[in-house]
Amino acid sequence: MLKFVIDSKLLYRDAIFVSDIGARIRARRKALGWTQQELADKLRISITSVNAWEVGRSKPWDHLVPLATALKETTDWLLTGKDVAPKEKPLTTADVAKSAELEYAELPRMHQLPVVATIAANHLPTFVETKEAEFVDIRYPRSNHYCLRVKGQSMRPMILEGDILIVEKVYYALPELLEEVGPADKTLWKSLSKKVVCASIDNDDPILKRILVSDSKSTGFRIRLRGDNPVSEDIEIQKENSLKVFGIVKQIMRDPSKYE
Repeated sequence: MLKFVIDSKLLYRDAIFVSDIGARIRARRKALGWTQQELADKLRISITSVNAWEVGRSKPWDHLVPLATALKETTDWLLTGKDVAPKEKPLTTADVAKSAELEYAELPRMHQLPVVATIAANHLPTFVETKEAEFVDIRYPRSNHYCLRVKGQSMRPMILEGDILIVEKVYYALPELLEEVGPADKTLWKSLSKKVVCASIDNDDPILKRILVSDSKSTGFRIRLRGDNPVSEDIEIQKENSLKVFGIVKQIMRDPSKYE
């Protein structure tokens, strides 16, 4: 009989060859130091359901995404025991908050700016003009900032659906990415790395993503767009793609009463 010995938060990954999803749920739960009841409470389900998953009586298909989020894992790992990109350490919420240069704030009473549109934070791009006038008070200059309301879940937990974003107006265009040499202004694109941006690929509708830029001899110059949600997939900018960045998110404005 196979036994798991969990004495650190990372040892559960030694068991990724186990094909049973229940074994992975049990191993990860124990690595986090949780009881079955504690995991059930986080998912707002019964302990009977958690026990049934772990012993193999049922599968968590209806709870896969919230289960992965609660266990701080990806759905790929839960399903297969492997990550899509195992060599790359995923961003944690703490990493995001530290590196994003973003801030949360109550609405300051300075001047008003209209919320001009809704931007997609999911895999289906959309850019829908708002039908009703909506204004928020901001402290940033009106001349070079605009507001967007978020639709979609791919930027959780940093940005939630319904949040209003204060966006700095920029326009950076990359008509073609040559991985061997990179863009003409590498410094500019590297300065955008880890920022949340409003971007368009191949002149499609703008989407909300985090931009990741890397430059190394082994992989060349790479640009990816990623959602903060662990289940989101990277969008790799290829040679045949054009990329335009229309804005950099500077502030997240949220109504706490909607998420209590």
